[in-house]
Amino acid sequence: MKKETREGSYLVYKTSSDYAPYSLVYRYKGSVIHSPILSSQRSSHAYTLNGVSAPVLYKLINYYNENPINEDCVLEYPIEDKESNLSNCAITSSDSTGDPLKNELCFTRGTLITNISRRSNKWCVGDHRGDRQKFFPTSEVRFLKKDELQYIKQLVSEIYMHMYIIHVYAVLGFR
Repeated sequence: MKKETREGSYLVYKTSSDYAPYSLVYRYKGSVIHSPILSSQRSSHAYTLNGVSAPVLYKLINYYNENPINEDCVLEYPIEDKESNLSNCAITSSDSTGDPLKNELCFTRGTLITNISRRSNKWCVGDHRGDRQKFFPTSEVRFLKKDELQYIKQLVSEIYMHMYIIHVYAVLGFR
């Protein structure tokens, strides 16, 4: 968390407490804030953070992806948990059978999934286009190595530059 300086950067990690089995750490106004995520096994809303409850942890975090957790601070930049041993991006190896109504990602072969975090041995959540933190099976993806990810970022940057040049030529009337 020390290296990540963007406001809204966050990490959820497991604790040893039964009362607060998870904790949220996020950056707000230059400070690092620790907030325990409370658990209630007797309620259908099992997880609570700052008075907001949800039946599952990812729904609670998704709430704060869209609503401020502290005045004007929204959780925007997930930080990879070092214990997960996962790259933060993956490429899909086949078409999905996901059902978007059940909070699963739908994708075609070659789709890039970002902001990945593990939920179990067989499932992760990640982002693709407008879909944020939806489930997908780990068996359907190949996690990218850092050098592969750097190469893809460079290609995307070059593609956007070429699209911009073509747009400028079209606006100015060049052929």
